[in-house]
Amino acid sequence: MSERDLIDGLARLAGPVVPGEDPYARLMARHRRARRNRAAGWSAAAVLAAVAALLGPIGIRGGAFPVLGGPSGTPSAPADLPPGQPLTPWVTRLLESPTRGPLAADTAFVERLTALLASRRIEAVPGGHIKVLFVGDVGDSRIVLAARRNGTHYVGVSIFDRRGATADELAAAATEQRQEGSSVIVSMQGFAPFATATKQVPNAVGADWETAGIVPLGCRIDAADAYREPVTWRPVPGGDYIASTAAGEWYRVTCDGTVVYQGPGTGGVGLRAARTLSESELDAALAHCRGEADRTVAARLLREPWLDNAVGSPRLLYLGRIASGPQESAAIGIAVTPTEHGRWLLSTLSDNVGSSGWSTDADLGAADAVIAVEKRWERADDGPWLVQPDGPPAAEPVPFLVLAPRTARTIQVLDAAGKVTASAPLTDGVGTVHLDRPMRLRALDASGAVVGTGRAPLPQSNPGPEAHPRVPQITDWS
Repeated sequence: MSERDLIDGLARLAGPVVPGEDPYARLMARHRRARRNRAAGWSAAAVLAAVAALLGPIGIRGGAFPVLGGPSGTPSAPADLPPGQPLTPWVTRLLESPTRGPLAADTAFVERLTALLASRRIEAVPGGHIKVLFVGDVGDSRIVLAARRNGTHYVGVSIFDRRGATADELAAAATEQRQEGSSVIVSMQGFAPFATATKQVPNAVGADWETAGIVPLGCRIDAADAYREPVTWRPVPGGDYIASTAAGEWYRVTCDGTVVYQGPGTGGVGLRAARTLSESELDAALAHCRGEADRTVAARLLREPWLDNAVGSPRLLYLGRIASGPQESAAIGIAVTPTEHGRWLLSTLSDNVGSSGWSTDADLGAADAVIAVEKRWERADDGPWLVQPDGPPAAEPVPFLVLAPRTARTIQVLDAAGKVTASAPLTDGVGTVHLDRPMRLRALDASGAVVGTGRAPLPQSNPGPEAHPRVPQITDWS
């Protein structure tokens, strides 16, 4: 296979690599397990962004895309290579603004970085030149926002590297010489006039956020915590750029006296570090497990890419196997993970059946929590959930795996009026009920006392401020 064939093949596969504006917008989506880089690039961009993130760390030489580096000089671009995005008045105003960021005043640094980036093979904009828009340290990272443009088109270039990286190191990010700890994303969709780049690193108690952002010259940025009452807007320290480690902030951009943007700052290019799980975290996760406590399988499932969307330490509540072929058995894990703002992520994890889940306001860590998960993995088809919180009744009853407190011996199904419509036995708090619509659940111990309650299925919630009812979103770059 030639390098061109490999690039074309990766481009065809790039769609699933590129999520939407917010990581949690993929709730309920099916995810197939994939072997991913230690840091996987994503953006709201199209094919080239994904190809850049995929190709950078594997060190292919001489390819057509800019992450690969190489000698100066620009070979002719393939005829079918898009020229990037057309320049608009707002984008032109952004690209003609001065360099911003903590290192913007270091003209020698900016000039060297510009010259070095210009020698990278960025062929999507033939004859284009580099403009560094932002450079500086944000948290533990050094972030660069740049663009390559000619008179009519441009592409966005985002670089994430270690704090304090030199201009030479930044220019060599994601090449064979710098495979670890650096990433380059080249976005064929370019930048929005409010251009941001965010890196998120999951940790045991939350996540570290690092956001860089810029607006066109003459605009200003205010920030607010959309969850805190009252919502109070304050100027960002940079005035017209962001270098922030705050999580979940909203931003308001005012240009020429008009608010042209108000909303989350995570809608641009982003990078999420792969989740790591220490031995102590694995021990803690398995302490909650029922079914098969297979440490090797548990470690594999808990590193499943789906959990990269969570920010706390997962708890594996159940691990079991189902027949999936004549010579193999699929491992199914049910995990709950705390997320920001007091919400929880419920995940079904499998390396060949598919992983999925949703976020909920219900306290899944409570001692009396009753959790019911649709046994979609037992169906022959690969369709969606059949029972949804606000959906119509299913055509026929659907099996749900019930996880109740360990002392529970019976699970009861209650209708909206509180009438018991069905019951089933539990072993170690685990059992199955069949439902065709959302119902309430009540777990009883051997004496008949109530030891837990819940709802099937769990109600969904949006765990970020992106749909916050108190703060309207505005996007008006007219």
